[in-house]
Amino acid sequence: MRPGATCNFIAETGGPGSTEPVAGGFRFGGRQSIGRLTLVCLAALLAAPGGSASAQSLTDALAEAYRTNPQLLAQRALLRATDEMVPQALANWRPTVAFTGQTGYTVSAEAVGRSPTAYSHSKPSSLDLTATQPIYRGGRTEAQVRQAINTVEATRAQTLAVETTVFQAVAQAYLDVVRDQDLLAVNRNNEYVLGQEFESTRIRVEVGELTGTDLAQAQSSFEQAKAQVVAAEGQLEISRANYTRAVGHPPGRLTLPRERPALPATREEALSLAARANPNIISAAFTELAARDNIDVVRGQLLPQISATGDLNRAISAATSAGVSTSATTSTAMITTTMTMPLYEGGAIYSQTRQAQQTVGQRRSQRDDARRAAVQLADQNWAALQAARAAIASFTAAVRAAQIALVGIQEEALAGTRTVIDVLVAEQQLFTTQAQLVTAAHDTAIAEFNVAAAIGRLIVPELRLPVRLYDMGRHYKAVKDKWIGFAGGLTE
Repeated sequence: MRPGATCNFIAETGGPGSTEPVAGGFRFGGRQSIGRLTLVCLAALLAAPGGSASAQSLTDALAEAYRTNPQLLAQRALLRATDEMVPQALANWRPTVAFTGQTGYTVSAEAVGRSPTAYSHSKPSSLDLTATQPIYRGGRTEAQVRQAINTVEATRAQTLAVETTVFQAVAQAYLDVVRDQDLLAVNRNNEYVLGQEFESTRIRVEVGELTGTDLAQAQSSFEQAKAQVVAAEGQLEISRANYTRAVGHPPGRLTLPRERPALPATREEALSLAARANPNIISAAFTELAARDNIDVVRGQLLPQISATGDLNRAISAATSAGVSTSATTSTAMITTTMTMPLYEGGAIYSQTRQAQQTVGQRRSQRDDARRAAVQLADQNWAALQAARAAIASFTAAVRAAQIALVGIQEEALAGTRTVIDVLVAEQQLFTTQAQLVTAAHDTAIAEFNVAAAIGRLIVPELRLPVRLYDMGRHYKAVKDKWIGFAGGLTE
């Protein structure tokens, strides 16, 4: 990615010594000054390197979002939770061990005829240790492991999709702020110029050169410009709020970035990349594979289940009867193998299998739809990019022509061959084309980021952001083969 760019708003004057600094640029005095952004400045706004050392770059904003955005952090937590499906599936290969202990106290009374009642007391207790090792589960364990791994892969791809969405939001918010900053500066310059025009017209009316109608026309244009400044200020605050939501803190002075993602050279290449590299397509493909594995998981319930069980038991009985105490200890060790063959379960498993097969069809169609959506987005954003680039060329020429026209009309107005309304119309035309050029620059940058998102390139490795890359396999490796314990549940 390339370093950022900035541009101070400047204007051409009718003579030397007529500049006056204002927020966002310069204002210009003098009757012949036109108080506007020059073509040189607007061209620099689109392409020139350099910028204020205190300005925040788009790279900084993207890096901050990568580290702190709640949506992305939540998705990473979901991925770590999904990682646990693999050790849960692998647990079906491992034995289960249970320990059981029992103890009690028994009193019994026995009376025979007229003999005295005989009481006896006993304290039976037992210890039992059982270990069960699954041997064959109808192929369900293998299928569950495959299903878990494919689900993890799908979630990893979805994490990249969320990362892409977050970066799109950051780029949109950043570029909206840049656009609205520049439009506010254009509007303020326009307000100043029309204010100067209004004041000049008022003076000329007082000396009898112009009429009250000319003054009313100049005042109307000036008041409209003031309203446009207020509207531009409000839109800038909205865009700043969106930026704060996406990045996590309010923006400073932002500049139109030179940082742009690497894009393919042709439309056909863009569509091809979108069809195979879009994260949503990759996620949908792994989700389909997981659905196929689920068929084997369900169907395996109809196959034999074989397990081996080892049991260690010790029973201790201490009894007292007629004043005589006795004690007995019995130890037992046993290993058994059990096979269970389902014969008929009411048809539920057959229904569940058919249901799983239909789910595969659903996932396959969702994958195809994801591919179509990705290709559509790439196609329409590519078209928007080409249109925006062409618009920049057209509006650049329009600004140049409007500048020349305004200078000529102002000179003619001074000579008395043009009216005030002619000057106002020319100034409005220049203002409009300047605003259109700023918007076209914004739209071009947005389209480039949208194309990159559609083809899977709006992610950290492609953008080469200065951040530590989140390792999506680290937590997986930490928990995959754990047999016991809570450690390893990494949260970063």
